[in-house]
Amino acid sequence: MTGEDPQQRKAAAAELIATGPDLVVAAGMIDALPVHALTRTIKIVVITGGDLMAVGLTDSLARSGQQRNRGYDP
Repeated sequence: MTGEDPQQRKAAAAELIATGPDLVVAAGMIDALPVHALTRTIKIVVITGGDLMAVGLTDSLARSGQQRNRGYDP
């Protein structure tokens, strides 16, 4: 667990991305942001959070196929 330490979150995100996942499921925006900073090709699903557009995690909640989507996108 990384707790609230931003440096630990960045390191954990880098380790995760290094494994080459097809998808990352983030509990919230605080977990999604470090992953987003490292990749634009891996889809990120955010379970809970506020305005994903306002923090730059997505350009649109309406279009599927983008990197980051709220909810399920087959």
